[in-house]
Amino acid sequence: MTVGVNPAGKLLAVSHTFVMTGPQRARVRIISAREGTRNERQQYEEGR
Repeated sequence: MTVGVNPAGKLLAVSHTFVMTGPQRARVRIISAREGTRNERQQYEEGR
């Protein structure tokens, strides 16, 4: 899972998978995306 911020500043938690298709290329599959929780925001802010 990846946690990040969209251009509008909303925290998102995204579950994804990927397969490398070349030396610098990957095919990404987004499984789900949701708004981050308060706890995830706190962890994200502490990790920056």
